[in-house]
Amino acid sequence: MMTEDRSPPLRVEEALEIWRAGRRAAVAGHAWSDNPFLTRANMPAATGEALAAWSAKHDAWQEGFEAEDLSETDIAAALRLLGGLLTRLGRRAQ
Repeated sequence: MMTEDRSPPLRVEEALEIWRAGRRAAVAGHAWSDNPFLTRANMPAATGEALAAWSAKHDAWQEGFEAEDLSETDIAAALRLLGGLLTRLGRRAQ
């Protein structure tokens, strides 16, 4: 019998680091399509990771990328929201 993985797809700390990387990429002038989780080498078929984990990483980078124009106050609020979302996702998976 196969057991379901009930762990959250991504730790909050990891999601925040990926989010920050997306923001840095936007500030540096990179394109949306430069999301590293869109490369074949980082997709679940190549890495073997669960789709939920890959999707959480992809989305964290994308959200950070889209936050380029936010003020530092807005960023602090976004980070709190992201942390809450990841916490809820972890609870829902249980």
